[in-house]
Amino acid sequence: MPHLVIKQRYQSNLNTDVLSVIGDLPDTTFTSLNEKLKHVPRPQGMPVGSFERTAKDEWNWLVATKGTLERGLILVLDEIETLGWSLISSYVTTSAQNAHEVVFIFHKK
Repeated sequence: MPHLVIKQRYQSNLNTDVLSVIGDLPDTTFTSLNEKLKHVPRPQGMPVGSFERTAKDEWNWLVATKGTLERGLILVLDEIETLGWSLISSYVTTSAQNAHEVVFIFHKK
């Protein structure tokens, strides 16, 4: 059964959050998401950024503000659902440095 994983984690060295999508998705998914992210409200002068491929089946989006992250995450979850993926599990981890990671696991319907 194919799986798709979305991870949101805080990187203290960059003072930013990273939203990662790991799984076999077409490049057009991220072209569409990047276009939608351009319209996410954010603080004046703050770039919204875009998903960049970092490995064969991994795309990352560096996000500097929480409000932008939350709105962008909703867009990503909606997009994944329209592609026929269903959420099967989610969990949160916390490290000794109070860094956190939120993980969503999906399977193909």
